[in-house]
Amino acid sequence: MLSSAASAIEQAIGKRETHLREEVRAKELRKEELRKLQENSERERIEKERIEKERIEKERIEKERLEKERLEKERIEKERVERERIEKERHEREQLEEELIKKEQLDKERLENEQIEKERIEKENKDRLNKQLEKEEKDRLEKQLNTNPAESDRNYYLRIISFIKSNIYKELDNDKQAKNWCMLRKRKIKPRIGQLTNSVSQIKIVIESLNEEFLEAKSQSDLKLKWCLNFFAKSLVQQAESEVASDAARALALGSVAMFFMKEYPVLVDILIARFVKKCPYVIGFNCEIDTFEKKKAMGYKFNKITNEFEDHSRHTDRMQGIVAVWGVITQMGSNNQADLNSPYSIVHSWIFLSRTLNLPLDQISHTHVACVASWWDLASKRFIGAYGAQGEKLLTLAGSIWTKALESKKFPSVTRLALLEMDWKNEGKLGIGAEIRAR
Repeated sequence: MLSSAASAIEQAIGKRETHLREEVRAKELRKEELRKLQENSERERIEKERIEKERIEKERIEKERLEKERLEKERIEKERVERERIEKERHEREQLEEELIKKEQLDKERLENEQIEKERIEKENKDRLNKQLEKEEKDRLEKQLNTNPAESDRNYYLRIISFIKSNIYKELDNDKQAKNWCMLRKRKIKPRIGQLTNSVSQIKIVIESLNEEFLEAKSQSDLKLKWCLNFFAKSLVQQAESEVASDAARALALGSVAMFFMKEYPVLVDILIARFVKKCPYVIGFNCEIDTFEKKKAMGYKFNKITNEFEDHSRHTDRMQGIVAVWGVITQMGSNNQADLNSPYSIVHSWIFLSRTLNLPLDQISHTHVACVASWWDLASKRFIGAYGAQGEKLLTLAGSIWTKALESKKFPSVTRLALLEMDWKNEGKLGIGAEIRAR
């Protein structure tokens, strides 16, 4: 019994051990299966990751390929656009060059046509002026037989002034560019004349400076040259009337510059003398009563529009003396105390001035007439005698002695001055201040 029990126990223990071993083995199998499942799961995960990576890499590669294609297309498109732009610019440049060449050609033709037309107009104006002046000169010569010579001369020069106003000024008004150019010359010409002194070097500087302006004007048009010469003439006469009365020595500088340009530009002669005559008719021996407004203006009196009055006789006489002084210097310009009878405006005009003035009726002679003769004597008498010799001495004696004695009753201060000048000449051989000025 015991052995059966023991056997049963052993069997039970064996079964128990077998059961335990089977449980252990089952556990191990489950672990193995779990491990295999985990390994499979890991392999699947890794495979999925690999596949995903491959997919991502493929997508990246594809994206890069597409980007490269896009960039290449853009590059090709840019190159095409750039080529088209360059080609367009080249075409436009060629068109522009063609247009510029065409425009330059048209401008050149236009300028040539304008120059031809301008030259034609200037020639017509010049021809018209010459014909008009010839006609006026002919009329003047014809009228001299029946009219007062001084009045004929005055009318001749006033017609020149009228021509300047109606032609030169009018033509300039129609050309704004030329007018602006001329207005700028005012700022250069007038100050130069104001800078004149009796220094030879200063006179040369002023002449060179003014001649530069005149040459520039001449190179551009006959109109500009005539305008500049006319403005020079006006400015010179204004300087004479305002400065010379108080400093007669300045007349030489003004007269020297005037004569230089009268020789250089013959057209200036009539223009300048016309300006002298308009301001001071005494230089041609013209005379008239001063009992009306127009007659007083004709004798050179200035009218003040503000005060509505004429200048007084004293101021008028001062201005006339200054103008006559410069005018007298011009007539006697020459060398070695001899006047140049072949100059553009010679000493002959001094003879006309003096003889006409001395031939005026005594009751028409004013203080201004005598003052003008004295002013002329100061500057031109020495070369006047050099030119006319004994006949010149007779005329000076007539003026300084006989004429002054006939005018003593008028009590003009200028009569005493002229008589003293004649005494200095007769007693000391001194003829005014002209020679002294030139010796400086």
